[in-house]
Amino acid sequence: MTDDRIAIERHIAAHFIPFSFNEEVFSKNKWLSDFAKLFGNNDAIVSLNYDCFLEGLLDYSGIWDPMGYVNIANPLFKPELPNPQNILVYKIHGSSNFRISSAILREKNQKVIGLIISDDFFPRSGKYTGFGDSNETQLYIIVPSFVKIPHVQIAGMINKAIKVAPYAKNMVIGGCSLRPEDNSVWLIITSFIKKELPTTKNLIIIDPDANNIKDRVESYCVGSTQNLNIYPIPEKLQDGIEELLERLNNYEHKK
Repeated sequence: MTDDRIAIERHIAAHFIPFSFNEEVFSKNKWLSDFAKLFGNNDAIVSLNYDCFLEGLLDYSGIWDPMGYVNIANPLFKPELPNPQNILVYKIHGSSNFRISSAILREKNQKVIGLIISDDFFPRSGKYTGFGDSNETQLYIIVPSFVKIPHVQIAGMINKAIKVAPYAKNMVIGGCSLRPEDNSVWLIITSFIKKELPTTKNLIIIDPDANNIKDRVESYCVGSTQNLNIYPIPEKLQDGIEELLERLNNYEHKK
């Protein structure tokens, strides 16, 4: 059924490509400018999305470029100012701009994951570049399932996300229902919660179902939330962005 799976992956990616970032959408949605302000130096972003809208927004805002993908890079891409704020993106389910590269690792005869860099995905960094394998090359996404065995590069990306999570003071969960089969997401959350810092950690959940997600996190992390503040914002991201910004600013001032 490999051919069927590849066909499904292509259909999924084709569905999400139109959702890439563009200036018209940005100009019509003021909250996107506020959303970009959420991110600061050395932030880590774990994304389960196949589309590249978030990366396009960050690239357009001048605070990130494709050099900030963890474990996925195009050696030919050398921007004038590489990843200016060292914001790292861990795209652990793959992406509509990830491709199974034509390059092969000699020792294992295993193909690597490459990255397409074009203005279809990155309005600033992708201009006049067009690096990467063509859209006809097999893309890399992990289709929804209960059994997810990632490519070694993605597995390494997940491991790095788990290692960096303990040192974060704040974690924001947005647009993610924390499904039981997303075990890597739960491992990242566990890693964030278990490591104690001198100050209280803050977990903010922004989602219409935020209160129920909060209950699930508390039920899962029994006995591990003494130094954790969980704050639900039961709104869609665009409706709760002001409260989210205010909450994060309050936490920063309490350092």
